[in-house]
Amino acid sequence: MRETIFAQSSGGFPSGVSVVRLSGAQTEHIVRSLCGTLPPPRHARLCKICDPIQKDVIDIGLVLWFPAPKSFTGEDMAEFHVHGSMAVMDRLVALLCAQRHCRMAEAGEFTRRAFYAGKVDMTQAEAMADLIMARTERQRQWAMHQMRGGLYKRYEAWRERIMSVLAWSEASLDFAYDDLPASMTQRWIGHVESLIREVEKTIHDVRGVKMREGFRVSIHGAPNVGKSSVFNALLRDERAIVYHEAGTTRDVLEGAMDIQGYLVTLCDSAGIRDYESHVEAEGGRRSMEEVKKSDICLGIVSCDVRHAWQALSDVVNSYRDAHSDMHEGLHGTNDKVIVIVNKADIMDAGHHALWAEKARHFCAEHDLSSPLFISAKRDHDVLSVQGRIGEEIMKIHREDSAMTDVAWTRTRHRHHLEEVARHLRSALTHDDGVGSEMAAEDVRLALSSMGRIVGTVDVEAVLDRLFSTFCIGK
Repeated sequence: MRETIFAQSSGGFPSGVSVVRLSGAQTEHIVRSLCGTLPPPRHARLCKICDPIQKDVIDIGLVLWFPAPKSFTGEDMAEFHVHGSMAVMDRLVALLCAQRHCRMAEAGEFTRRAFYAGKVDMTQAEAMADLIMARTERQRQWAMHQMRGGLYKRYEAWRERIMSVLAWSEASLDFAYDDLPASMTQRWIGHVESLIREVEKTIHDVRGVKMREGFRVSIHGAPNVGKSSVFNALLRDERAIVYHEAGTTRDVLEGAMDIQGYLVTLCDSAGIRDYESHVEAEGGRRSMEEVKKSDICLGIVSCDVRHAWQALSDVVNSYRDAHSDMHEGLHGTNDKVIVIVNKADIMDAGHHALWAEKARHFCAEHDLSSPLFISAKRDHDVLSVQGRIGEEIMKIHREDSAMTDVAWTRTRHRHHLEEVARHLRSALTHDDGVGSEMAAEDVRLALSSMGRIVGTVDVEAVLDRLFSTFCIGK
C-alpha cells in the first residue's frame, strides 16, 4: 500500500483519448516531475507531459489532481488524459515505471484501496464489478442501485439489530442473579424472531442473482419441429444449423439476447425422441438437463411432426419435477413452459383451427397459458415470443418491487445469510432464551456471519476472488 500504482483506465488503441490513473504517496511528485506543475484540485489543466531526463515532450494532454482524502482510493490520485496512441502510451508507461516506488496496478487494485480506505464496502465493490460487466439497461440500473448502498444499508441495519441483541444477552448475563422482567425477555425473543423472518425472506428472493446472471430460456420439442429455426429467429442470427434430417442438433447451443432490458441466455438443444446412436442419446440427455436448469422453457410443436405433443408433455413434466421444490411465488411452475406452434404458414384455415383446438386443450390440461402460433422460417409473429418471455420474466422478477428494495446478488451473500438465520434460531433454543451464555455465543456467530457479507470480517480471500474479475485500471 505504500507503493504508488498506475494503470491505463481506458480502452484499446487507437482511440481519441487514453486515460492513465495514478494513486499513492508519490503521485504529487510524479505529476510535478512530468508536468512541471500541479493542477488545482479536481480541475483539468492542459499540460505538456515531458521526460524529466531527456527533456523531450511526450504529449500534450489534460492532467487532473485529486489530493487525499477526497479521492476514489482515499490516497493522492491523478489522471493523465493523453492521445490514444500506442506509442504515447508505451513511452508514458516506461516513464512511470522508472519512478521510485511506482509500479503497474494489479486487477482491481484501485477499488481494493478504496475498500481499505472505507470509501466503499464489499457490496458496493461487487456492484462496481457488476456495473462494469453490465450488458443490459436493467443490469445497469440494478448495479447502480447497489452502488448507492441499498444492499449495504439493509445488511448494516440487520447488523445493528444483532448487536443490540448481543448487548442484551451479555447484559442479562451480568445481571443473572437479578429478576429481569419476563416481558423484557419476551420482547427480545420477539425481536430475534422478527429478524429471522426478514433474513429468511431475503434468502428466498432470487431477483438480485437473476438480474446479475441473467435468465435461462431453453427450446425443446420433438425433432424437426423447428427448434433451431426459432433459436435463429429470436437471436436474429444463423447460429444453429437448420436441416430436415433428425438429429442435426446434438449439443446445447447458447446465445445472449436483451429482452425488455433483461439479460437472457437462449439455449437450443437436441430433439426429444427414441435415439438411434449413443451420440444422439447424449444430446437428448443434455437437452433434458437443460430443461431442469431453465427459468423458462419454449415447447415447440408443428403440424407435420408425429409425437410432437408427447415430446412436449415430457418437457412439461420434467420441468415441473425439477422445479417442484421452488418456493411459492418466486419460481412457480405454471406459465413457465410456453407452448409454441411453429410452421403456421403451411396450415390452411381448417388445419389451423384443428391445431388451435389441440393446443388450447393441451395448455388447459397442463395448466399453461395460451399457445402462440408462429412461423420461424418466415419470421412471422416471432416478436410475440419475445413479448411472452418478457412477461414471464417480469412475473419471476416481481417487477412492481424490483427497484424499491434490495436482494442478494452473489452466492456468498446467501450462504452467510443462511448462517445468520441458523445461528439466531439456535439462540432461541436454549432454556434461558436469548439471556443464556450459549445464546450469546450464537448471537456472536450471527454477527460474525453478517460482518463477512459487508467486509468487516475475513475479507482477504473474498477480495482476491472479487478483484481478479476487475480490469487493470479499476
